[in-house]
Amino acid sequence: RDLSNWYYRFVLVMCEVLFMMNIIIQLVMAGIGAVAFGLFYNVNKRYLFIIFCLGTFCWGSWLFTKMMVTESIFVAALQTGLLVAIAAEIVSRIMRAPSTIFFLTASIPIVPGGQLYRFMTAIVEKNRGDTVLYGLQALYIAFGIAVGMSIAWAICDFCRKISRNIKKERI
Repeated sequence: RDLSNWYYRFVLVMCEVLFMMNIIIQLVMAGIGAVAFGLFYNVNKRYLFIIFCLGTFCWGSWLFTKMMVTESIFVAALQTGLLVAIAAEIVSRIMRAPSTIFFLTASIPIVPGGQLYRFMTAIVEKNRGDTVLYGLQALYIAFGIAVGMSIAWAICDFCRKISRNIKKERI
C-alpha cells in the first residue's frame, strides 16, 4: 500500500548490506596483506594461515576501536598494538616460534603508510597545514603501536617470570 515506506526500508537494508560487505572486504584484504608480508619475509608456510587470522584480527580491532570506542587514532593504535602483541605472544607459545614473526606481519595493516605518503606529498607541495596534520597522524599511530606493543610484552615478560618462580618453588 505505502510504496515509499517499503522503498525506504529496502534502501536502508541495502546500505547495511553494503556497509557489512565493505567491512568484510577490508578484513580479508588486511589478512591478505599480512600474508603477503609474511611471504616477502620468507616466513615458514605453516604459519601463513595464522598470520592471515592475526592480520584480520588486527584490522578488526582497529575498526572496532575507531567505530565503537573512540575516534582517537592514538588510542585505536595503542589498543590494537596491545591486543595484537598479546595474541602474537599466545600464538608463538602454542606454535613454539618467535613472537616477532607473528607480530610484525600481523601489524602491517595498521602501519601508517597512507599518512606517511600524504605527509611526504604535502612536504613536496609545500602545504604546511597538511604536512603537520598527516605528520602528526603518522606519529600518533606509530607511537600508539609502540606503546601498546611495549605494554603487552612487559605484561608477558612479567607473567613468564612469575611462572618461572612458581616452578622453582615447587622443586
